[in-house]
Amino acid sequence: MRKKRIAPRTEVEPAGTRFWTSRTGMLHLSPEGFLAEPSHFPSPGEQLKTLPDVRDQPAVVLLGEPGIGKSTALEVEHIRLSSVTDINTRSLHFNLREYSTDSLLIDDVFKNADIERWKIDSTKLYLHLDSLDEALLRIDTVANLLGRRFKSIPKDRLFVRIACRTALWPELTLEPAMQAIWGDEAVTVLELAPLRRFDAEAIARSAGIDVEGFLAEVTRAELAAFAHKPLTLHFLIALFKKNGRLPSSTSDLYRLGCRQLCDEKSPSRRDASRLDGRYLGRLGVEQRLTVASRIAAVTMLANRYAIWTGAETDATPESDVTLAALSGGTELAGSTDFEVSETAVREVLDTGLFSARGNSRMGWAHQSYAEFLAAEYLVGKKALSGKIVRLLTHPNGGLTPQLANVAAWAASLDSNVRKELIAREPLAMLAGDLSLWNDADLSELTKAVIRNYSEQKVFGFRIGLHNALARLKHDGLPALLRVAISDMSLSGPARATACAIAGACSASELEGDLMGLALNAKEEPQLRVAALSALGKIGEPGNWGALKALADGDAGPDPQQELKGKALTLLWPKLMSAEDVFARLVLPNPGYVGSYLMFVTEAGAVAGVVEIGKRRNLQFVKANQNRR
Repeated sequence: MRKKRIAPRTEVEPAGTRFWTSRTGMLHLSPEGFLAEPSHFPSPGEQLKTLPDVRDQPAVVLLGEPGIGKSTALEVEHIRLSSVTDINTRSLHFNLREYSTDSLLIDDVFKNADIERWKIDSTKLYLHLDSLDEALLRIDTVANLLGRRFKSIPKDRLFVRIACRTALWPELTLEPAMQAIWGDEAVTVLELAPLRRFDAEAIARSAGIDVEGFLAEVTRAELAAFAHKPLTLHFLIALFKKNGRLPSSTSDLYRLGCRQLCDEKSPSRRDASRLDGRYLGRLGVEQRLTVASRIAAVTMLANRYAIWTGAETDATPESDVTLAALSGGTELAGSTDFEVSETAVREVLDTGLFSARGNSRMGWAHQSYAEFLAAEYLVGKKALSGKIVRLLTHPNGGLTPQLANVAAWAASLDSNVRKELIAREPLAMLAGDLSLWNDADLSELTKAVIRNYSEQKVFGFRIGLHNALARLKHDGLPALLRVAISDMSLSGPARATACAIAGACSASELEGDLMGLALNAKEEPQLRVAALSALGKIGEPGNWGALKALADGDAGPDPQQELKGKALTLLWPKLMSAEDVFARLVLPNPGYVGSYLMFVTEAGAVAGVVEIGKRRNLQFVKANQNRR
């Protein structure tokens, strides 16, 4: 599929602008770990998009990890479209997390009055569907339902935007269904890029803190991966504001953050929250956190969307859990037992961990709070690891998708749960706090990740996996990876994964191994490409002279010109002049978008060689200009 070129941005976009990249796109991060300003890096900048850039695409899938800002970006785009004066445009927004049955979803989304009016007029409809991964129905059920319903309404005037966690996107069901309706090129799948430093500075400045001091602390504590996500950035700012320093582990970050949200002392909130004539506020912070953990365990394990705070009647939503179900019995906070009454539950619902879901309904302010606290509750109850794993496992086998992050947290907090899950669900474990793991467990997890690819338990390289693989860094990793990279008995995807781990973990000791693999004409081309990708992250350009053979096309099969493209990307401009590059350019393979076409059409190399090409009047330049 031919890429649509995005006009280069000549100015810095305003703070708050979010950028997206395709599944094959490149991201350039600054040394601090933030997204590099697109206008400063023309090549990757041309691959980044904003949602207005894809307004004409009929179907857009918006992926990203928890807390990175997908829902906010989707809602902002809905509000923007709702405010335009174009009478030919409508915009609707629905949160799929709210629907526990297919009939409710169909009635609310596809049979509401706005949809019915749109069907008989001639306007465009932008339909924004948030939180596909949090739907109370099974994800495959929702995916099939949406695919069928999209067919039944005027597809030529429908513009669908769906937000979902990357790991849970049903790419084998809903994506093909959308392509069958609109065509392959009409379906765009994008991944939300991290925040720029510019964005983080603006958010920190608005909070009234010492911006430079805060960012210096982020660097010291190696928390850039959290500072470039809105959810954890706000956590960090709040903790810095209160404590003057930042935690070093993700678990500490969430525990302190949730504790702070439980420590709500706003007089206005207290005045607005009375029960039976008494002010709320009888619990201590640790007691509130304990009750919140109980609520988290119930809502996550029972798959409940909200907490119903009104009277229990036949009108109580099936997707909600009642106060009566959450209260009763005692809990332990510190060394003291306390009663969990309805009053106590209401007090906890009044903290910053929760937000309104409508009349008499409260829900989690962010799903990740519930995931972390549910894991803490299970581990804190000292349940047997086997029982915890069974609670998180789907009857058909494997982790229940909506509980995968709970499992990752539980494995981070309990070494026995960790040992149970490493072999069974290694990729899910990468989402946890691996800073708490010892080297032996990290080594076992690394082996399990590679083994999963070798045994074909997973296929393809998941979006966003690179950042997660960086958490595997530990003593002994280079030796482990050296064996895997050279092990001919392993599958190509498994060895490619070992290369990816080497690059993500900056294992510079493996530069020679990666170079040897890249230059070995007897190896599969895609495996050699994986070695080049890793080499670009850890190698020293001064050692790459031998890669010119790949740029020349003289080092074995290269059917898709991927080796050539990767080699040119690594060699130019430090080891090759514009004249050297142009002498090696040939016509790209028609109909194939890969590293070579990306290099010659969008990379900065074009700026350096185009004038030379014009003077020589070569066929390549003419063909390349026609492609734009």
